[in-house]
Amino acid sequence: MKQKKFLMPPNHIISAFLENSLAIDNFNYGLLVQGNKYNITWRTLFNYYVKKPKKTIRECMEVAMKDSFMNTPIDEDNAPDIFNISIIFADSEDSNIKQKAIENVKTIISNGWYGWSNFKDAYTYLDFYSVTVVWYKEFLINREYLECRNTN
Repeated sequence: MKQKKFLMPPNHIISAFLENSLAIDNFNYGLLVQGNKYNITWRTLFNYYVKKPKKTIRECMEVAMKDSFMNTPIDEDNAPDIFNISIIFADSEDSNIKQKAIENVKTIISNGWYGWSNFKDAYTYLDFYSVTVVWYKEFLINREYLECRNTN
């Protein structure tokens, strides 16, 4: 299952999942980390958004994924994928999602679990694909990351 984690499901599968017209048997937020038969994971959702970085898609993802996002515990294994989706969700208009996303980013940076060689590389990657991330850009410009590094 590990290798499959990196494969993108067809766009219509992700769209159907986000529109709640695709049911995954016994779905729980752990399946977004471990994988499932449709390969809907935090990683594939992040990649889907990067390819179509529209506010309406992000909002659709937030509605569909809110419960899972708010309740997925962070550990060293899932942190890189949670970090990436949290950068996207940090611009949410839903204050609960936004707050959780910002908390996730700061926690993951403080633990060094971001999965990039440098956590700033995530911004460069997103910028290359013309993905606007307002909060994360400000976070980097204002050097707020200095407050959350080496706190362990």
